[in-house]
Amino acid sequence: MLLYFRKNKLPIYEMLDVMAVTTCLVHSFGRVGCFLAGCCYGKPTEGILGISFHNEACYAKPLGVPLHPTQLYEALFIMTVMFFLLYWRSKKSFPGQLFFFYLLSYAVGRFFIEYLRGDLSRGYIIESYLSNSQLIAFLIFSSVLILYFTRSRGGLHPKRR
Repeated sequence: MLLYFRKNKLPIYEMLDVMAVTTCLVHSFGRVGCFLAGCCYGKPTEGILGISFHNEACYAKPLGVPLHPTQLYEALFIMTVMFFLLYWRSKKSFPGQLFFFYLLSYAVGRFFIEYLRGDLSRGYIIESYLSNSQLIAFLIFSSVLILYFTRSRGGLHPKRR
């Protein structure tokens, strides 16, 4: 994307802001697809939101047991972020702010939703406490937070040609 933006002399941060909103929409539909396939499933629950999968072709395990629909939690979370970005776009204080906010909020949401995930294939750094995805979310949040404050203070100006 960045190479395309530069090659076509498009304003990078403004384009990233547009892509943040678009990415939310696409990402949330992708999570609905995960729900339909039964992948990225949650831990067993006795709560009212539990969903049971019964088809043998489904990735969710165990079958017939109510699981947290973490795919739908994440889809709803991402759509909420998208609506916030749409509302905030006229109020943003610098180009790129929407993109950075998307990355920050997604990292936070993903970090906490991971505690409800039941599929162990994504791996753990610290067994049952810190998953690979949580470490990545933490690293993204930390890095983007630095970029956000640098950009908000007028730094990281792309060279215009």
